[in-house]
Amino acid sequence: METRDVHVLGRQAVTLHQQGKLAEAEALYRRVLEIDPRVFPALYLLGVLRLEQGDSGEAAGLIERALVLNPNDPAAWLHYGLALQGLSRFEEALAAQDRALALRPGLLAARLGRGAALRALGRNEAALADYEAVLAGDPTNADAWNGRGALLRTCSRMDEALDSFNRALRLEPDFAEALQNRGLLLWDEKKDYPAALADLEGAVRLEPSRPALRSNLLHLKIMMALKDCDWASADAIAETLPDLVAAGESVPPMMLLSLNGDEMLQLQAAHNLVAERYPDLAPVWKGERYSHDRIRLGYISSDLGEHPVGAQIAQLIECHDRSRFEVIGFSTGLDDASRLRQRLRAGFDRFHDLVGQSAQQSADFIRAQEIDVLVELNGHTQRGSLDILRRRPAPVQVSWLGYAGTSGAPFIDHVIADRIVAPDPHAFSEKLEYLPGSFFVTDTTRVIGAAPSRAEAGLPEDGFVFCGFNHVMKLGSQSFARWMRILAQVPGSVLWLREPGDAATANLRQAASSHGIAPERLVFAGHVAADVHLARHALADLFLDILPYNAHATAADALWAGLPVLTCAQGCFAGRVAASLLHAVGLSELIAPTPENYETMAVALARDPERLAALRAKLAANRATAPLFDTQHFARDIETIYERLAQR
Repeated sequence: METRDVHVLGRQAVTLHQQGKLAEAEALYRRVLEIDPRVFPALYLLGVLRLEQGDSGEAAGLIERALVLNPNDPAAWLHYGLALQGLSRFEEALAAQDRALALRPGLLAARLGRGAALRALGRNEAALADYEAVLAGDPTNADAWNGRGALLRTCSRMDEALDSFNRALRLEPDFAEALQNRGLLLWDEKKDYPAALADLEGAVRLEPSRPALRSNLLHLKIMMALKDCDWASADAIAETLPDLVAAGESVPPMMLLSLNGDEMLQLQAAHNLVAERYPDLAPVWKGERYSHDRIRLGYISSDLGEHPVGAQIAQLIECHDRSRFEVIGFSTGLDDASRLRQRLRAGFDRFHDLVGQSAQQSADFIRAQEIDVLVELNGHTQRGSLDILRRRPAPVQVSWLGYAGTSGAPFIDHVIADRIVAPDPHAFSEKLEYLPGSFFVTDTTRVIGAAPSRAEAGLPEDGFVFCGFNHVMKLGSQSFARWMRILAQVPGSVLWLREPGDAATANLRQAASSHGIAPERLVFAGHVAADVHLARHALADLFLDILPYNAHATAADALWAGLPVLTCAQGCFAGRVAASLLHAVGLSELIAPTPENYETMAVALARDPERLAALRAKLAANRATAPLFDTQHFARDIETIYERLAQR
């Protein structure tokens, strides 16, 4: 074919490309390259097209070949940088945008790309300067407003971030990424769930093929339904989840814990999400061997403050054997200036605040500390560290305590558990490391304050008080129906719950009525100081656990305060935690084998005050020696695991 015909095909391809007929344009670009693989426009424009189609890998390869032919084309360097950005090769992306700007200093698109690369690298001041420069030259650039908003959100400048997203969307109302970004900010920081839902639904309508968008929307819908005890919606969503997981969709694993106790389903859901959000990256630890006089033990979490995880580990950090371990904390969560935060900071030998740093910067920093064993305490909970850990900053990476299940991540090597919560190793992508007792740690320095009276707590003076202080998002229609059947068989009894929001309270009262239980038999406990909360457990007679997501910290609180806990151990890790705690305080007789037995046992205990009193006395007697409340001994047990892992 003659050169003239190649030019004709090229012009036809460009026209189709401009018309948005990408498949037809692609076919013609490829035909041109079959005839002559050294045609710069075809290589470059096919690369741009593949970038538009979401294939950053092929796009980078094509444009790189084009730049060999013409290294002085600023637009090619611009798009090469964007392709590298899509591959998370941020330093190279930054260099490419710098090259584009050197060739054409006024190229705002390259300045915008440079800002995005700098933001990904955590160089926030320089990134903000680039976004501001673009907006000074073109205040109608919606991409720049959106990028600026994402950067400001990273810097915790939430009101300014929201303003930037609003400006982007005033310019381009159908800007899916800006809708997603604003929706996530409204959800996470502003707690404006209806507005967040509207934004995410709009983004999915515009770009239904983006897995992360669909996952975010599903997560929010589940969270809203559970938070409001809208069980009709929650149950309808739950029915769809097995098929979604089987189809490879990114169903949020944390939300799945409350809706389905199938641990193999949870494993697949975790695999799906990790594959979509956390693909492999080059490790920052390259196999180096460290020779420290003590094992460098790192803990990384967003919850090193006033949070159940922070409260649970505080005494353990203080109890670690400093002759064998140097204990280093890495915080990825905001400093809440709480007394617990101060205690944790003082408890670590070194404490590093990583807030505001990019995942790459955080990984590089952790690698520089030469950590032998890095323990993550988030898993798939909010603000977790998986984006850092996929960069492999430490030779041994371990998950423990903060998430009751598998990460599904190839870069998490081990999960620390016990044989009650994790009897089946096949349900985990990690290797299980079993503690001899419960995997759960407690803080035995916590003070139990003075208890209020039943009247002050709104409880009946003489009726039997069932207590269920689990977070309302763990509560589902089946567990609530079980509780209502128990109340129906114990006249005069009440159910004492943590006070949820107004919508949840109304829905719970309505649900009680639908089961034939007077709404007044639900009593709600408001927020009080921690010592008073522990003390008020004395007003209850029996703590009722739930499935498929047990009480964890709440069950430990009840046992520490002397309140017996009735549970049923079934299904996954999250549904077996209370059983682990009961074994560790010597009250395994309160573990029901089935939900039906659980109901029978609850009613029988309510009718047998002598037996219940004996259980309460046994718990009080065991409290001084129970493994659950021996943090010094727990420290030695978990240190044995850490030593073994460090030696490997």
